[in-house]
Formats: sequence, C-alpha cells, structure tokens
Amino acid sequence: MTDYEKIINRDMKSFKRGLNQAQTKVSKFLEQYARTHHRYQNRTGNLKRSTYFDVASEYIKGYVNGASYGKFIIEGFKTWEADNFIYDAVMNNLDKIDAMIEKEINKEMEI
Repeated sequence: MTDYEKIINRDMKSFKRGLNQAQTKVSKFLEQYARTHHRYQNRTGNLKRSTYFDVASEYIKGYVNGASYGKFIIEGFKTWEADNFIYDAVMNNLDKIDAMIEKEINKEMEI
C-alpha cells in the first residue's frame, strides 16, 4: 500500500467515525425535539417514550414503536387533526442537522 493509499484509508475511517457519531447525536436530538414539540395532549407519556429516529447516511426515519395509537395521532383520524410531529422535527431542523453532521465529521477529520 502506498503512502497516498494509507492517507486515503485513514481519512475514510475518520470520516466514517465522524458520520457514525453524528448519526447518534442527530437521532437523540430529533427524538428530544419530537417529544417536546407536538400538538397532542400528553396523558400517559406512552407516545412520547415511543418516539424514535433512525439516522443513516442516506435517510432519516422517524417512527413510533410501542404506542399503537401513534398512527392515528400522526395521520389523523375522523375528527382528530393530524399531528405529524415526526416529520416536523426533521423539517424544522434541517439546518441544525446539517451543522451537527458537519461538526462531527470535521472534528474527526481534524479540519
């Protein structure tokens, strides 16, 4: 392996490490944001505790796991108005998400 290939390999590892750290931090941030920025009335805390985000390099996926009625809150039902707090969490924070990812990658790559 040439010196050039070693540098590229080291930089790719640093980039991946920074991206992984950013994914974790963005997931936690979005979960907290979604749990505190919603219109539904929180009675038991079940939906709040059941809100999660999966952040990968290609996508951000928000979901409710454990609250069977979560679908009705997000999509609406009969007279209930929809409260897509998961979508809102991502869309209201795109600049912050980008900044968090950039910061973690730059920190690992020592830029």
